[in-house]
Amino acid sequence: MKKIIIIILILILIIGGCIGVWLYHEKKENERLDRESVTIKEEPTAQFGKKVKVSDFLVNLNGILVEDYEIDTERVGTYDISFEYINIKNKKRTYNFKLNIIDVTLPQIFSGESYSVTVGYNKNLTDVLLSADDVDDNPKREIIGEYDFNTPGDYNLTYAVTDASGNKVTQDFVLHVKEKTMGGTTVPKEKEKLNLEDVLSNYKTEKTKVGIDVSKWQGDINWQEVKNAGVEFVMIRVRISNRL
Repeated sequence: MKKIIIIILILILIIGGCIGVWLYHEKKENERLDRESVTIKEEPTAQFGKKVKVSDFLVNLNGILVEDYEIDTERVGTYDISFEYINIKNKKRTYNFKLNIIDVTLPQIFSGESYSVTVGYNKNLTDVLLSADDVDDNPKREIIGEYDFNTPGDYNLTYAVTDASGNKVTQDFVLHVKEKTMGGTTVPKEKEKLNLEDVLSNYKTEKTKVGIDVSKWQGDINWQEVKNAGVEFVMIRVRISNRL
């Protein structure tokens, strides 16, 4: 009886050992298949907004892809991509890899080759010159070059726009800073005094008229003399009282 029990125990140990060895080799074989069944492109990368599928990144697949689905590329960054396949042992397996989605599209500049402002302009040029990017809502905008809103002249500048991915576009333009005008005639700077002769010489044309602004501070005015001097109209401020 003891011999039978011993034999049974030995058989159990042998069978258990064989099962253990088989399970070990099966595990190692599955691990080998998992390593060798799928080969992904080195440093897989996709462009933002471009349509791509899982198969676009497979170099080799020893098996059958369960679903060759389209990957979402409407976001920039590195993301985990997972897919399932049936290996050569007809077992469903899952594979994971990292995909880097990048933005390679340059920002767009819609402004022209020149921009005009009047003396004393107080807005930021980067807020009024038109530009946009397909991903970055607030790209870095800058004006390269020196200019002065308080000094009339033409300034050669460069408008540069850089998005969060480092894509940069530039455009040269000329900033024209001009004197303030009214009715096509340049308005002299504040507190700048001009002789009537200079005004007639510099600003009188077939399309313009020269006039003066008067008030009580001028006292008695010889209107005939004003007319003879070349003045064609007069602006007079009148204050109307409600009293009767």
